[in-house]
Amino acid sequence: MNGLVMCTLHHRAYDNDLFAIQPGDMSLYYRNGGPDQGVLRIQVRSIQHLRKYPHAAALEWRWQHWSGKDGDSSAATEPPD
Repeated sequence: MNGLVMCTLHHRAYDNDLFAIQPGDMSLYYRNGGPDQGVLRIQVRSIQHLRKYPHAAALEWRWQHWSGKDGDSSAATEPPD
């Protein structure tokens, strides 16, 4: 993903559209009915803590691709507070 280092589990989950990163606030979103943050063993709710973010254009393209899979981003769920 153009500058974001992930372990194999998270890289595969990301490539298979099980979660995505919202470019506006860097929050992670998960598919409704799909594995959630706990199942995927993701320990953060966003990547805002990183010193450098992935390339903005790549992140935006990926978000559009991901949210368009079901027609819009309503198929997404944010992790609970």
